[in-house]
Amino acid sequence: MGNLFKGGVHPHPNKQLTEGLAITEMPAPAVVYVSLVQHIGRPAKAVVEVGQAVKAGQLIAQCDGPIGANIHSPVSGTVRAIEPRPTPSGRVEHIVIDNDGRGEEELLPPLDSPTAEQIIARVAAAGIVGQGGAGFPTAVKLKSPVPIDTLIINGAECEPYITGDDRIMRDYTAEFVSGVRLLYCALGLNCAVIAVEDNKPAAVEAIRAFLAEENADDIEVKALRTRYPQGAEKQLIYAVTGRKVPLGGLPSAVGVVVNNVHTALSVHYAVKEGRPLYRRVMTVTGEGISRPANLWVYDGTLYDDVIEFCGGLKEGVKTVKMING
Repeated sequence: MGNLFKGGVHPHPNKQLTEGLAITEMPAPAVVYVSLVQHIGRPAKAVVEVGQAVKAGQLIAQCDGPIGANIHSPVSGTVRAIEPRPTPSGRVEHIVIDNDGRGEEELLPPLDSPTAEQIIARVAAAGIVGQGGAGFPTAVKLKSPVPIDTLIINGAECEPYITGDDRIMRDYTAEFVSGVRLLYCALGLNCAVIAVEDNKPAAVEAIRAFLAEENADDIEVKALRTRYPQGAEKQLIYAVTGRKVPLGGLPSAVGVVVNNVHTALSVHYAVKEGRPLYRRVMTVTGEGISRPANLWVYDGTLYDDVIEFCGGLKEGVKTVKMING
């Protein structure tokens, strides 16, 4: 069951509203508002102009500096504006695009048997950042300046309510495992550990069954005792390996890289399908929403659009506290 880190709490999981719901797709809205700050580091620089026609997957803002990420259009349509707009972290530049509904795409060429260098280059080109919340550019993490001997895939999803990673492991098992393998190849390894809290037995079983069918032993699925904040990097590394990341240090200091479940899935799509990161799985839940859901949501979609797609707020709900992140 792994090591048990000191401290931690046991909040009520509140996952019952959505853990049994397969991931479905929300159509792209009529207008998307694409932030140029979707990562740690400097904002991306717009490479399109107002009035320009774009396609889904097209590069619309370029990484600006050693730590940053490319931004791609989630829809085909026309650039309406490039302007600052409010976000949870302040006003930042956005590219506003009118969706033409045609769904025309501009994708990267798929890579069949890529080298480590090709995987890292594709991850950078596709604008992939950590999907667990920090937004650290994944290509930078994969280019570790120190030796790495262990890749941990963070499937803890210890936060109450959210179930997106759980459903990815269950609904997209093959694609997820493919992404895990691409990540360990990029690090020069030949194996990885997927760490999942033991309150997600269906996810653990789905991955183990898939690996057994392949007769594969390159990936270990480790079920960990449920305790918040198991999904925090340092706690997860200790739980899986017994190693302690030094104060102020990075996981690489103990030979470890940690990537999120959704990040692995995004790497699969970028490498094997040539699809940049312009949508993600979102859990929409709580007692106040009419139809809780796990959704594929396109980048630049307003919360109001998501709530409307989920049937709006329940009758009698007057005050809403919405938690972002």
